[in-house]
Amino acid sequence: MPPPRFRPAIVAVIAAFAAQAAAGAAGATVIAAPASGTVLLAGTGRATIDPPPSQFPIRNNNDSPLIAVHDSLCARALVLKDAGSMAIVVVADVIILPDEFYEQAVSRISERYAVARDHILISATHTHTVPWTMAMATASW
Repeated sequence: MPPPRFRPAIVAVIAAFAAQAAAGAAGATVIAAPASGTVLLAGTGRATIDPPPSQFPIRNNNDSPLIAVHDSLCARALVLKDAGSMAIVVVADVIILPDEFYEQAVSRISERYAVARDHILISATHTHTVPWTMAMATASW
């Protein structure tokens, strides 16, 4: 089974750039003010989640090994906040987010930013051009 590669770092990166987006929401321009007078703030964040050079070459099943980063992989966040709640949407350029990874990332974000777990969504772009295999997804990390 291949080593876990860079997955644990992604959790930290997602939490870090969610913080940037949350900070951006606090100082963001008002997008819309509903009739009730509630202000909706929005902020965004982005982080590069490339595997470190020490991880290359990366073998993906029977494909030719990946030897370097061609186009950077990113994780992006959108934070929406009003007077009573906050929601965070994250998307990462990976093929799959295993349940264990998802739960760990949601827990970190929820605890760090006092956001209800059901107000956090993390999704994969499901791109097949990233260094990821099902064996890596099921590996213990």
